[in-house]
Amino acid sequence: MSNYEIEINNHHKFVDSKGLKGKRLVLDEKDLSNVKFNKLNLSESVLTECDISKSDILEIDFYGAKLFSSNFSNSKIISSSFVKAEADYTNFSACNISNVNFSKTELKESDFSYSRLEESSFVASNLYKTVFNGTLFFDVDFYQAYFNETIFYDVTFSKIKNLENAIFKSINIGTSIKPVMLFDKEAKEWLLERTQSY
Repeated sequence: MSNYEIEINNHHKFVDSKGLKGKRLVLDEKDLSNVKFNKLNLSESVLTECDISKSDILEIDFYGAKLFSSNFSNSKIISSSFVKAEADYTNFSACNISNVNFSKTELKESDFSYSRLEESSFVASNLYKTVFNGTLFFDVDFYQAYFNETIFYDVTFSKIKNLENAIFKSINIGTSIKPVMLFDKEAKEWLLERTQSY
């Protein structure tokens, strides 16, 4: 990450001065893998198609960041915020995610397959075609989250909050290759039954 320390410091100045000083962090197709990120304000940054895999993401603020098609797979993401970030097509697979805020985050066609999600929030997030394949959920809040063709396959639930207050258009309880679609009330009831059984 040393190659980008100056750019990150300039971004902090940009954020602190509300754009009057410094420069917004803009990285495209950069390798940021196997790095420990700790206590950084990356709000409103642009990190598109970056490889951030196998990294430690600790207390990072991605508020309003543009993270299109970046790869966070196999990372540890702890006590961080993605509020109002645009993270469409982003890879969060095989991650350990704890105390992370995805409220009002755009997560269209993002992938959380085989990740562990605990004490985290998807309040009012857009989960259109988001993939939860083999995902473990523990103490996760879905208040007013938007489900449309969202994939829930072979998932495990425990202490799920506010599913009854989520917005359901459809979910896919099969796979992207062999979809099994449930709509509206049926989708909601299917998820509620499974969350209550754990």
